[in-house]
Amino acid sequence: SSVSPVLGLDFGTTFASIACAVGDKVYLIPDEKGRLLQPSVVSYPQGGLPLAGHEAREKLITDPRRTVASCKRLLGKPFNDPQIIGYLKSSAYKAVEGPDGSIVIEIDGKEYSVIQLASLVIAHLKGIAERQLHRDFREVVLTMPVGFTDHQEQALRKAAKLAGLNVMLTLTEPLAGAMCYSHGQSKNEITAVF
Repeated sequence: SSVSPVLGLDFGTTFASIACAVGDKVYLIPDEKGRLLQPSVVSYPQGGLPLAGHEAREKLITDPRRTVASCKRLLGKPFNDPQIIGYLKSSAYKAVEGPDGSIVIEIDGKEYSVIQLASLVIAHLKGIAERQLHRDFREVVLTMPVGFTDHQEQALRKAAKLAGLNVMLTLTEPLAGAMCYSHGQSKNEITAVF
């Protein structure tokens, strides 16, 4: 059966997952260890390549100053956003204000935008899909929270582009859940997603 050239990506605050249609069914794609969920965590080990997913999550305890969890929470938000000031102050890593008022994470003297961090998570998921399905992917459908502003959506799109994916469509998370639930069923019913 044919594998769709488009990936579906749910970039959650805590976990992210990747899916693909094969024939007329949609499947979550597991990593090499069979795990369907990847932590939305990135880490920049000293002198090493950046990590994302489970390997990065392990560094939350051993190397918290170089590890960022829940970067989706910061995506597209200004540095002075009252909702995240407390969160940034309680983090082990250093966050500074970028020239455009954005949030910049500083690790070992290098500055990283939140879009760069998010792109590492997305690229990690893309890599899993490509290794498991033995093909390259260039296109993606992304889910996003209902409350995402245009600025946050654009930041998410930029992160996907930085990871090498062209965004075909963005769907709100409840709509994506409802579509997944009702796929292939000809039911006439009201569905609540929460």
